Formats: sequence, structure tokens, C-alpha cells
Amino acid sequence: LSPDTWVNPHKSSIGLGNYDINVITAALNSKDQDLVWFDKRKDPRTIKLEHIQGCILNVPNDWKVGWITLPFNRKHWIAYKKLGDSWYNLDSKIKKPEIIGDDTDFYKFLDSQLSDGAKELFLLCG
Repeated sequence: LSPDTWVNPHKSSIGLGNYDINVITAALNSKDQDLVWFDKRKDPRTIKLEHIQGCILNVPNDWKVGWITLPFNRKHWIAYKKLGDSWYNLDSKIKKPEIIGDDTDFYKFLDSQLSDGAKELFLLCG
């Protein structure tokens, strides 16, 4: 999206990634996957986990230099996927995938993540 423009509206103005949802959606569409926004006012238990491939959570991400927080409004994308009977956190900022647990644990996890209102959840449907 907008590859020939000097200023790309779909990523960070300082060129450090931070791609917006349009870029992620286009990439997933190229792999015959759809991304659906989840209305966080709803109970996550309305999500039929057996009908999704995984999900992506968009979370606020502060930039810090030492103890000073820089004034950049950044977000971070975190992927979650079920493998076997367990859900995993596939965050690129952790050394290895972290197990969240079964479907019940994952619903509780989503409850806790969406409760502060600053995060957005997208469901990956294939």
C-alpha cells in the first residue's frame, strides 16, 4: 500500500514498521485469509474459537530511553494461535512462544486484555 510515496500513511513516520491494520489485512488477504475486527464491548466468549485460525491484538507500546518515555504513539501487534489443545502467545518481543492454556484460559486472557479499553482485537478467519 502506497509503496511509491515518500511518506507512507500506513506505517510509522520514522520508518520503524508499526504498520497499520490495512497493511496486515492486505498481507493476510494475499494468503486467502480474512481479518475481522472484534467489538471489545462484547464478551469474548461470543467468539467461536473453533472457527478462527488465530487472532491479533494491537496494544499500546511506550518507547523509553532509560527512564524517559518518548512522545511517540506506537502500537505493537501480537499474534495468538491454537496448537493442539493450547493457545500460544507468539509475540515477537519474547524469546519463545508462551503457552496461555486451553479455550477457557484463552477467554479469561482475552477478558483481561480487552478490559482496559486501549487494545484492539482482530480475528483471523481462513
